[in-house]
Amino acid sequence: MIDVCLTSESAYQTGGRLGHWFGRCYPAAVFYSKILCIVYSASKLAKKDLYDNHHWIESSITTVRSLESVGGRFDLGEKGAIPQRDGQTYAVNPHIPCGLITPELLRRLADVAEKMIDRIGIEPLSAALV
Repeated sequence: MIDVCLTSESAYQTGGRLGHWFGRCYPAAVFYSKILCIVYSASKLAKKDLYDNHHWIESSITTVRSLESVGGRFDLGEKGAIPQRDGQTYAVNPHIPCGLITPELLRRLADVAEKMIDRIGIEPLSAALV
């Protein structure tokens, strides 16, 4: 069982270590083989109705570690916000299960955006729904 948290700090950045040489030479093959294992394991648990939040967190962290093992780098700011190149704006990506969104969830996201505008005076630049 892995740790259920990337870091105990309020931000996360990939460490200085590089992935294994094989992963750097063949990143797609290594990464996709790891992802297939993650999806297969999660599928087995879900079919038994055992895939809970704890397992979702574990598979998410394993996915991050898989990307890092092939040379991927992460720099997540406070509370998961991703600092942009200009150094003044952040990207925030809400987790929407299965890509399905309801009017209620859209209202809650709008409430958060309005609080952000009121609190720090920065308006969101754009939002994309896929």
